[in-house]
Amino acid sequence: MGRKDDSVFNEPQFQEGPHKRDPSEEKAETVLRKEANRGKDSTDELQSVNQEPAIFPGLKQGFYDRDWSCSRCGYNLRGRPFNEPCPSCGHRERYLPTSPVVGGYARWLNEHLKRSTASKGLLAVLACAAAGGPFAVVGAFIEQSWLGPTPLFGFGLIMAGVIAPLVEETLKISTAAFVVERRPYLFTSAGQIMLAAIGAAAIFSVIENLLYLNVYIRNPSEGLRLWRWTACVALHLGCTTLAASGLVRVWRRTIRELRPPAFSLAVRRITAAAVLHGLYNTGAIIWENFFG
Repeated sequence: MGRKDDSVFNEPQFQEGPHKRDPSEEKAETVLRKEANRGKDSTDELQSVNQEPAIFPGLKQGFYDRDWSCSRCGYNLRGRPFNEPCPSCGHRERYLPTSPVVGGYARWLNEHLKRSTASKGLLAVLACAAAGGPFAVVGAFIEQSWLGPTPLFGFGLIMAGVIAPLVEETLKISTAAFVVERRPYLFTSAGQIMLAAIGAAAIFSVIENLLYLNVYIRNPSEGLRLWRWTACVALHLGCTTLAASGLVRVWRRTIRELRPPAFSLAVRRITAAAVLHGLYNTGAIIWENFFG
């Protein structure tokens, strides 16, 4: 026997009074209303069959008629058949170029690139720098609250030499990375991305130095003040420049090939920046513990 609620007499047309929607319908309507009101710049609705993996027989015929880099090694596959592995690394590309006329991400990005201006790029640079610096400071402050004192050995050294540098180097370029992910057309040159990231790093350095020299350290010496305003600032700017160069690689491929950003292209340079930062932190801790 079925449950009482499953009876045909419980159907809406047999109920007395006005129809009451199911709670799940209320939730669905809210979601649909938000999606309908979302701006035209959003990429959330750019799902297209043209961007599905190249698993269909018909899509395995033909060749790359434009610049299209291998997702693994970056080799340019232009002129090569779709179904052949990359001659450099043997990787089989699973996504094919889409037409900037038919639709999907390629068309969306191409249309916005036509309306891009240098002034919008400058505003994006200023916004990323102004927001990125304080945002990275907040992240570093949270990380420092977990870190606590940094002993010569143990978890404190791991935090200071590995985790903290990775967090800071990622956060300093995070606002520029957000624009590359969501609105890559706002940047009109690689130099704007570098300025946005380096500007955030400069603001981060200034705030960090003010905190260290006025809050964390009591009566800092003139030598320490000079070190923080020279070596430490240079460290942050240099590491961020290296990390941001990886972000530029992501942006350039996106603009050149009209395809969604692949941040895996930036991992090596961000990691290298974090390693350099970590080596400095480790050296500073060892110096402090052995030489005061």
